[in-house]
Amino acid sequence: MENLRETLRNLIYGAIGIICTFLVLRVIFDIAQPGDTSFLTVLINSISDIFIYPFKGIINITNINLVTINTGAVIGLGVYSIGGYLVAKIITGFMYDNLYDITQNFVDGFFKVFEFIVGLRILFEVFAVLPSLTSSAFVDTIFSWSEWTQSLLFRIPFGDGYINLSAIAWFIILIILDVFSGRYLAKVLGGTVVIASASTSVISKSRFKLPSFRKPAEKIETTENTPVYVDISNPPKA
Repeated sequence: MENLRETLRNLIYGAIGIICTFLVLRVIFDIAQPGDTSFLTVLINSISDIFIYPFKGIINITNINLVTINTGAVIGLGVYSIGGYLVAKIITGFMYDNLYDITQNFVDGFFKVFEFIVGLRILFEVFAVLPSLTSSAFVDTIFSWSEWTQSLLFRIPFGDGYINLSAIAWFIILIILDVFSGRYLAKVLGGTVVIASASTSVISKSRFKLPSFRKPAEKIETTENTPVYVDISNPPKA
């Protein structure tokens, strides 16, 4: 099971690595602005467009010195990297051999997913990436899945956006719950594992002296070897 878990994790990381490689090359090509239409350039642009599409138009740069930066590719790098790690953690979490590791990885991955969503919402609101100002399905999804974090505290205006204290408070609560849930599971399920191993050792070697119904082996008395002296005197003379 361990080999299968590692193989699946490596496959997921490998796929994410390939996607991120195309996005990095796309960012470099857009900044360098190569004028050629070679097969390699067309191939990288065509493949990277597929992965950039969900993040296209989220951030529009008006600075003429930075306008060549492909913000969709940059956002995609972060989302695919963190998302791939979370997907690998949750999927491979069910491939452990004991209940403690399975539950621990699932709960930790569950909290990490919500921390990621709420963290993205906080960043989007700070940089004024709002559903009312953008037409991105990805932004709409993040705000829809994190709507439960609202109406706890107030918002503070910050440039074109704002600082959402309610989302920040929930983000801190999620981190605290993530840490303490891990410790709680370690005490509950970890103790069960220790007890199971202790019972196994008791069975293999009993601490109590139990009566035996076997017939005791007969003891063979042995005598110590004692030296024997023989007196051989000279024969009498004729």
